[in-house]
Amino acid sequence: MRNHSVTTYEYVSASSTERDEAGLAAVASPEIDALSSGSASALVAEERRPFGLSRSGVFYIVKVIVAATLCGVIVARIDWGAAWHSLAATGWAPVAGMFAIMTLCVFLSAYKWQILLKVHGIDYPLGKLSKYYFVAVLFNNFLPTSIGGDGYRIYKTFDNGRSKASAVIAVAMERLTGFGGLVLLGAGAALLLAIDVRREISPAVTAALLVCLAGPLLAWRLRSFVPRRLQHLVPERFRRLHITITEHFDDYVRQPGRSLAVAAISVCFHVCVAGAYLMILRYGADQPITMLEMLTVLSVSTLVAVLPISINGLGVFEGTFIYLLVQYGVPPDVSIVPMILNRGLLIALSLVGAAAYLLDSSSRRIQASR
Repeated sequence: MRNHSVTTYEYVSASSTERDEAGLAAVASPEIDALSSGSASALVAEERRPFGLSRSGVFYIVKVIVAATLCGVIVARIDWGAAWHSLAATGWAPVAGMFAIMTLCVFLSAYKWQILLKVHGIDYPLGKLSKYYFVAVLFNNFLPTSIGGDGYRIYKTFDNGRSKASAVIAVAMERLTGFGGLVLLGAGAALLLAIDVRREISPAVTAALLVCLAGPLLAWRLRSFVPRRLQHLVPERFRRLHITITEHFDDYVRQPGRSLAVAAISVCFHVCVAGAYLMILRYGADQPITMLEMLTVLSVSTLVAVLPISINGLGVFEGTFIYLLVQYGVPPDVSIVPMILNRGLLIALSLVGAAAYLLDSSSRRIQASR
């Protein structure tokens, strides 16, 4: 992939920076504010509920109950004797291949993050961003929400030389482009499967395709949707946020090469993930599953897991994944195998993140003591 030179941004006045800082107040989450201030007192005070629980505390307990219930249903419905036999018969080669692909995906994501930062005129070494990304994997797997890893990455790139809003938007765009690439791949795979079996395309698939194609164009057209004569009716805080987002969004239009590279990496990432699961099921468990079917199953499972009803999608993703694979002829005791391996290998990747975090903390303490 062709490397692009870093764009240099010059600010002739402080107004743009001020807009960035003001817009960040509305863009950044409370978790990021807490990280940047170094104390939990920066979090927004929440309304207390009975028994001393905050609203977020109640939601968290509900998510724990949902996750535990779904996991219990999965455990009860799986023939664990057959599942263990399938896991033992998988062999070390497909498992090693899956772990290699998952590791590659971390570096691929870090490279995509680097390009997004460069779009905004921010240059970080790939090695440093890769280290931050491994730590983010650790936080995503062991903190109550997946926002923890994103918050850490934003915090580590706050002091970037341009603006804090750039750090937030780069991570947000990484998530959005990844989500868009997943939906596009899933809808495309479902379309090809429907054509292959000579069936009518479902309305859901048609709607997904239209959203994928028209969504980015509509977002671009609506970036200045408020007429000038009505702008004074919009609260000042939202006007500043709108200006900040518009300025940063225009960075992608001015650099189409990098924008296309980000889209290509997003597609490549999800194809790699599907390939990792396909390796386990097709070559480890000898199941006649195809790449198109795997992309469809993973896309739908991931989209359902986005619903904020469980902790990191625990139980939701696995249940949807197993149910959909059954529709393609894969028994539940076999479809649970890549789920077990995925969770286990994520813990291994998290250990790499833990080592990187400890080394980073040690180096900071050594520098502070000098």
